[in-house]
Order: sequence, then C-alpha cells, then structure tokens
Amino acid sequence: MRSAGILHVGLLLVCLASAQAHAESDKLPAPVLLVMPASQHIDMPEAGLIGLWISTSFNKASAQRADRFRTMLADPDFVPYARRVFGCLALTDPCEAPKAFIDPAEFAAAVRNSQAQAGFVIEFLPEQTPEQMLLRATVRHVKRANDVTGTPIKVGVGYSAVYSTRAPAEVIAGAKSARGVLDSYWSEGNPRRVAAAAYRGVIELNNLFALLLREGREFGPMPENWLSKPTLQLPTATNARFACNKRECASFHIVEDRGESVVLVGGDGRLAGWLDAAAAAREVNLQTMSMSGIVWH
Repeated sequence: MRSAGILHVGLLLVCLASAQAHAESDKLPAPVLLVMPASQHIDMPEAGLIGLWISTSFNKASAQRADRFRTMLADPDFVPYARRVFGCLALTDPCEAPKAFIDPAEFAAAVRNSQAQAGFVIEFLPEQTPEQMLLRATVRHVKRANDVTGTPIKVGVGYSAVYSTRAPAEVIAGAKSARGVLDSYWSEGNPRRVAAAAYRGVIELNNLFALLLREGREFGPMPENWLSKPTLQLPTATNARFACNKRECASFHIVEDRGESVVLVGGDGRLAGWLDAAAAAREVNLQTMSMSGIVWH
C-alpha cells in the first residue's frame, strides 16, 4: 500500500473532544490541530503563528528517522486511524468526535466559533531506526487571541508524551552477523509488527494524554500522588532493567508496571512515557526522547 500522507508537509486538522482537565462550560468537542511535519524545513505561511511552533524538535536526523518510519510502515490507513483516536483526546472510551479538517484556516475559525473559543494543537512525530520505534507527541492548549484576527495563541507550555518499542536484545545481536534480521523482525506477523506497534502507539499516547491532562501540572511542581510512586532502580550487573544514571533514576516515577511494559512520569508533571521492556533497558530519559527523538540506536 502507498505510504503517502503518513508524514507529509502540511497540517491535518482534527476536531478533538475537550480534555477533562480543560473542560469548560460547553460540551462540544474542542477543535484540535494535528501536525505531522515531514521535513525539517516547513513552509506554512497560511498557518500564521501556529506555523512557528511545529519544527522546534525536528532536525535533519529526525527527518531521516521519520522517513524510515514512513517507508517501513507503508500504510495509508495510519493517519486516518490516528485522526479518529486523537478525535477522542484524553478519553479512554470511544466517542463520536468528528474527523479531520484539512485547512488551517478552518481550525482558527473553529476556535473562534466555539463556545469556549479554545482548542488544542498536537504535534505528532513518529520515528524509526532499524532497532527501535518512537512516537512522540506534544499537546498544547490554545485560545482565541484578543485582537481583530482572533488567531489562536498558545496557553502554557503543554504536555509531552512518548511511546517507544525496541527489538529484543537477542534480535539486535543476531543482526550483527546476518543481514536482514531486523527488517524481518519488524515485518513479521499479520498485521506486521511495525504496523501493530504504530497503531498501539497512538492508543498509548492518547492514554498518556489522558493521564497528563487529568493529573499533570504544566508549571509544576510534580503532583504529590506521582511523587509517592516508586522511582527507577539503578542498573546493576544482575538487574539492568532501566538504563539510567543516578539522577535520571530518581527523576522518573513508575505509575504502571506490567513487566513487559512500564508507564513513567516526570518533568515536574509535564512528561509521560510508555516503554516496552527492551526500550526501557536502552533509554528512559523522557525529556531527551520528547525533545530529540531516538538518540541512542
């Protein structure tokens, strides 16, 4: 199947249900802009101020990893699926939120015409290396500007979430002596492992946004109930479950541990991440991953 549209220059506009933490008097879905940049040079003059936000963490290396994700996934249904899921932003139950707009002006108009005159912008950056997949996303609350243009402007610093899954260590080790091992790993299954991981990643990101918008704090400090959760154990010769130094191990808290995966929070209440066991054994610094993507291959 053709992969066009998965990571493209332009804006996908979606109408997302209002997040619980930002719910206002109206019960209508809040308009949300879903941005998926495909290159480090993004020319969107029609997006106005919004266009200034979207390449902050997307450099040449990110563009290469994004291109690999697009090529490996090769699934034209992925973006429509993401639009439907994020259409129920921060809701864990199905909803009837409408799907995407495709014109940036329509998002601004929807914000101006909504009862709350507010919405959300989601920047969504999927990446892939031979060993690992990372989906990172940031959600920002916006409101109508108090000027004649009514252009949506940012409110606060937003929340960031990451989803990371990695090939098992034994598969990566086998790839050193045999070509094509990692490609075969991601292509296995029906649906293919790369597709199953990507689709699950969208769900997990939405769940993380639900956690952040419900309990997180954009401006800190870390919520007390998060501080009460266990921190990470320093790696030892017999237990290297988490790849972190002393400072990193103390900076992130475990809010859910299923053994094969873990949900971490940090960043003074602004960060959350879902990592499978192999990914956690390689990198747990949510701050680094949310800002720079896959750093260590």
